[in-house]
Amino acid sequence: MQIVSEQKTSRQSISSKQVDGPNIKNRAVKVDIPDIVSVSASADLTLPPGVGLFIDTIHGPVYLVADSWESLDGWLDAIRLVYTIFARGKSDVLAGVITG
Repeated sequence: MQIVSEQKTSRQSISSKQVDGPNIKNRAVKVDIPDIVSVSASADLTLPPGVGLFIDTIHGPVYLVADSWESLDGWLDAIRLVYTIFARGKSDVLAGVITG
């Protein structure tokens, strides 16, 4: 997964792959759920190769680039889970979401 800033000049990798510079491992991405305006697939040709995800926030866009559609699906599942927990505002929501 790669993180690309709004200007699309910073290319940092949180995967084990090298991206236009030194390899960065265990890099965390933080996007506060209340700040998210929308999430959508991105076909921006200025992004590094891979599957793009655009997260529009009140502070500006965040672009994630996954190695595959499967990786991107995992990130979308995580975003949906955290959003569901946030939206419902209950401590037992995680158990309910996991059990179905």
